[in-house]
Amino acid sequence: MTPWLIGVGTVLDWLIGDPPRRTHPVVVMGRATGLLERLLWRARPPFRQRLLGLAVTLVVLGGTLVLSALLLRLLGDGWLGFVAGLWLLGTTLAARSLYDHALAVEQHLRAGDLPGARAAVGRIVGRDTQELPAHEVARAAVESVAENTGDGVLSPLFYAALGAALTPFGLSPLAAAAVFALAYKAVNTLDSMLGYRSERYLHFGWASARLDDLVNFLPARVAPCVVALAAPLAGGSPAGTLRTALRDGRNHPSPNSGLLEAAYAGALGYRLGGPTLYAGVRHERKTIGQERFPLDAEAIQRSRRLLLWTSLVGSLIACLAAWAVRR
Repeated sequence: MTPWLIGVGTVLDWLIGDPPRRTHPVVVMGRATGLLERLLWRARPPFRQRLLGLAVTLVVLGGTLVLSALLLRLLGDGWLGFVAGLWLLGTTLAARSLYDHALAVEQHLRAGDLPGARAAVGRIVGRDTQELPAHEVARAAVESVAENTGDGVLSPLFYAALGAALTPFGLSPLAAAAVFALAYKAVNTLDSMLGYRSERYLHFGWASARLDDLVNFLPARVAPCVVALAAPLAGGSPAGTLRTALRDGRNHPSPNSGLLEAAYAGALGYRLGGPTLYAGVRHERKTIGQERFPLDAEAIQRSRRLLLWTSLVGSLIACLAAWAVRR
């Protein structure tokens, strides 16, 4: 029955949310990445920077795999190992955190507090938000919910199911699910900290960015199907989800994030994408989806509802897939 505990981890994330920052494994990964960056980054030739960035990637990813697997092997299959595995698995999911951050933006917009909405959306996006009009604030929030449905929900579930199905290193299905999901979060954390196309990180973060693209390749292509299954439960269109994902999924700088943005746009009837300002520089982007409804506070509410149902449907599929392989 342990593959079905992936679903319990999802429910725990919705009920409890993220643990305190000091005890959150992803925060520990981030601190380790930051420390190694400070120790190794120098203005060196591109090839040496790529090698050093690769070393940081391997140390953080390898350390996450080894330490989490050792911990869960030492704790064994008793109640202590059970609680630790379930807790670690839950920390890899960020549906509740994403939902709450989007809700804060929505509440400010509904109250007519545009400065508050700009500040709230600035906590979950990397673009400049200080001068955004209300519809652009809503667009940023919906795009963030869509993109992070992959990184924070469906991709961790994909790797949790893979771990529970394969059970390497003599681990139980629950422990293996936690270890694989944590390894994915290590890659995702490395990319979020080093995978920028800035002068500092263009070469140093190359390995992290490419690895993140690679590990998200399959989950991102499964994700529109999961969103399509969840769409009717959130008042959306399954056909629109798949049609828009196929048509507009490449209208995004990321080879993976665009598929989820397109899935959300098609499911809910919004037009996303377009010009975006980063650090004062305007980036022209292709649009995604067709505008059937305006981007406003209601759009954020509908995206939150789709996030909820997508996480639950994705969790059920992950459980079924792991159980079927083990059978």
